[in-house]
Amino acid sequence: MLYRPETFEPLTEEPWDETRVRAAIRSIVADAEAAFDPDSLWPADEWDAWQARLPLTSLYVGAAGVVWALDDRRGALGQRLAGQRRRALAAARCGRPLGESTGRSQPGAAHGVGTNVNALLQGGELFPSERHEELKRATAEAFDRTAVVEDGLANWPMTAEEYPNLAADDGEIRLQWCHGGAGVVASAAAYLEEELLLAGAELVWRAGPPGMEKGLGICHGTAGNGYALLKVFERTGDERWLERARRFAVHGLGQVERWRATRGRGRYSLWTGDIGPALFAADCLDSRTAVPIVDAVDW
Repeated sequence: MLYRPETFEPLTEEPWDETRVRAAIRSIVADAEAAFDPDSLWPADEWDAWQARLPLTSLYVGAAGVVWALDDRRGALGQRLAGQRRRALAAARCGRPLGESTGRSQPGAAHGVGTNVNALLQGGELFPSERHEELKRATAEAFDRTAVVEDGLANWPMTAEEYPNLAADDGEIRLQWCHGGAGVVASAAAYLEEELLLAGAELVWRAGPPGMEKGLGICHGTAGNGYALLKVFERTGDERWLERARRFAVHGLGQVERWRATRGRGRYSLWTGDIGPALFAADCLDSRTAVPIVDAVDW
């Protein structure tokens, strides 16, 4: 089995409505601004704060990521924090990195080869241009070797060492941005063999949005999987993939509302919290396909 259906939700029937999407984005931004405290920064989610020193300040689940997102230049988000931004940045310190070295080759995006390759490709003069095509070719071949394909759909194992077994150490099959096919599609869409690219994206679409246990964010939630659909739209020019991405965006914004109703407040982090669905929805509005931070950092 390429994924665990029970960990995903049926996709919302709510249609894409630009006015409602913009209002939902504004609500997330306003909530994040209201929750800010000069001393404690933002309230920490239990999962985000596990074994971490408070206040959380990292780019991944802390203040640095929230500040970056709220100061981002995306037209639909683009609300600045002014003095709050300066205080939060002054307090922010380097936290846990997105791609920790584990000694294993990982196909996914957050911890894996796809994002590392993209960093090299964006390196400008630091990485010789004559090696770009060689690197893309070799990486595409590696993804082709490690893909598990069934009935025209594709996913990738947690690590190349686990190929062709898709199960992680805990027995869970991943289909998300940080591990699995969504991240491979999102990070390697520009050079992955097209049939394999579409097979991976089609699995993301058929699986639907990750459930509330996984969350709604970029790392392992609905927004991250949605970026895979946006990337295929960029590669193919097929509007169907943009429409699918927008359906994921609507669903993710709905998950934000459900979580707020359950816990009584938002979740304040770039990669695991409400800001991720807001950024993803803003990108769907503008047909922008760059995954925050890892594709481009516009400071």
